[in-house]
Amino acid sequence: MTDNSQTQLDSLNPQTEYDSPWKDVLERYFEDFILFFFPQAHRRIDWTRKHEFLDKELISVVGDAEIGTRFADKLVKIYRISGEENWILIHVEIQSKEESNFALRMYTYNYRIYDKYQKFVV
Repeated sequence: MTDNSQTQLDSLNPQTEYDSPWKDVLERYFEDFILFFFPQAHRRIDWTRKHEFLDKELISVVGDAEIGTRFADKLVKIYRISGEENWILIHVEIQSKEESNFALRMYTYNYRIYDKYQKFVV
């Protein structure tokens, strides 16, 4: 196969981005997501207070880490019914194969968020 025909083939089958739609769904349906997957946690969150997606904060602590793609990782600030502020880290990834460094990525997120913001992440 020539370089030109490979380029044409690649343009017909571009790599699909599966994480971005999940990020949008998480933002739009965050409360429903928590209710469905974590009903006990949902009952402890004060939904009368607005939650906040902390994309800049997440990027600032893991942007230089060699830990793979992070498109569907979301960091969200919520308030508990007790009034306490908490941060929730959500990771959704549709994969066709196992990711060997997943545990390392989650560990890296947690220690860097704590190191920079002194916040424990749920």
